Amino acid sequence: MTQSSKNAGLAVLPAATEPQNGSMAATDWSTAASFEDLCLLTAHFLGGTLGTFPGWLASYLDGETEELAPVLTALNLGGFLTVASQQGHPPTNEPDGHRRARRTFVMGFASPASAAHLAGLASSTEGDLRLDVFSPTTAPDPGSTPCSETMPGDLQTSGRGEAETSVLPVGLLDGEPFLIAGHDAATRELEIFSEYCQAEAIAALARCSWISAVDLAWARRPLLWDTLRNALAPTN
Repeated sequence: MTQSSKNAGLAVLPAATEPQNGSMAATDWSTAASFEDLCLLTAHFLGGTLGTFPGWLASYLDGETEELAPVLTALNLGGFLTVASQQGHPPTNEPDGHRRARRTFVMGFASPASAAHLAGLASSTEGDLRLDVFSPTTAPDPGSTPCSETMPGDLQTSGRGEAETSVLPVGLLDGEPFLIAGHDAATRELEIFSEYCQAEAIAALARCSWISAVDLAWARRPLLWDTLRNALAPTN
């Protein structure tokens, strides 16, 4: 799955875009001590100055994520730690003989303040975007699964009229769903981060809400990114 936010040797980000909280001393995942540290490290990964991201098995971005890097960096510095995303694509016949279509989406962890900003968008964007804000989780569950099965937590806010635990296809392969969003994958992601980060950082991450944000229109691109970036601007 494309890491809308998966990168590392730190270059200095412009001071105006750095998180205002956190130790600011973290130079790799093992030294992160706060949620803000994790967001800043993700921004460095996206900027190409950090070579690892938890669960991402490459030291570089793929082409699609590289295109998204500027907006993903802005979201991370606004308190939304992105762990998976993609651009929308219209139904396309590809060289391998399959036909694929994708919706624009992003999922990850949001600080309480950022989650509140995002939750406030649900009613105003209903019909265009689906925004799910799940309550913070606690300890990782070894039996959980990542973005393939629904593992819903307590849904705080949803910009939709569907069942609160329903998942949403964001990728079609020959007309059949092969990629989903709209579910709570926080527990699995906490497991992954715990392999790289100290307990203090994991505890901070567990206090954050899990966010799933999807553009309901297949192939549309700017609306989701502009909406999220504008919503999180007050927290920069």
